[in-house]
Amino acid sequence: MEAYQLPELGTQFDMTRLENPTIGREASQAVYMGIAQFPKKLNTEWNLINRVIWTVPSVPLDQGKIDDYDISLGPGGGLLPPGSGLLPPIDLFDGRTTGLGDMFYVGLFSPSKPIDVEGGGKIVWGAGFDIGLPTASEDILGTGKWTGGPSLLGVYLGPKWKVGALATQYWDFAGDDDRGSINMTNLQYFIFYSIDDVSSIGAAPNIICNWEQTNDNRCTVPIGIGYNTTVQMGKVPVRMGIEVHYSVVQPDDIPGSAWNVRVFFIPGVPSALFDWMQ
Repeated sequence: MEAYQLPELGTQFDMTRLENPTIGREASQAVYMGIAQFPKKLNTEWNLINRVIWTVPSVPLDQGKIDDYDISLGPGGGLLPPGSGLLPPIDLFDGRTTGLGDMFYVGLFSPSKPIDVEGGGKIVWGAGFDIGLPTASEDILGTGKWTGGPSLLGVYLGPKWKVGALATQYWDFAGDDDRGSINMTNLQYFIFYSIDDVSSIGAAPNIICNWEQTNDNRCTVPIGIGYNTTVQMGKVPVRMGIEVHYSVVQPDDIPGSAWNVRVFFIPGVPSALFDWMQ
């Protein structure tokens, strides 16, 4: 259960190959994501797992060429077409815009004691809420909306297998009235098999569903494989790894993710740095 109890300051970098089926072109999108995760003990029975996320996206669109169109980057990093669902009569993959994206907070109330499972495994679960803040430096890099919704975590931590998922739902409740409505689900599922005490294979892709779109354009469903290991850097354990994801389900008529390469670097932060939060 250590991964859900120790404070972490993670760095994640995603390089995604996007496909635009309407013109048959491809382009690359990059997203740097910083993640601060730390638990706060509420009482003897409950913890609050706090997760703060900030992003720096780089998308293959020129903000100056699409100012008249409501195109944005959703909570899961996917491009959102205008609210009408119709793409503008321009080549979307032309130019590049880089800057600060939206920020997110996820709070999960979780029992202090995990559920013991026969065979030496444990089950950790949590339920709570998420909030999205419209902090993007350019319109294309965020939604322009305040968003919120429920979040749910379920994890099985076994001697060899670690399996689970974190689901977050986003609805807009405030922000720029000229921007499209947000109704999105981000389901990050993960499956890992331990090779030894410090290394494992597996992946943690993100399934993204934009419920504002038509059936054929709603969901992106990736599968993947990767390798991660934990090394000791001084007194700090650091988990690092690389994963490759391929989307077996992609939108039919709007730009979507085809391939994604993810690199991450997650040091376990000494608890003393978070004493004021405990």
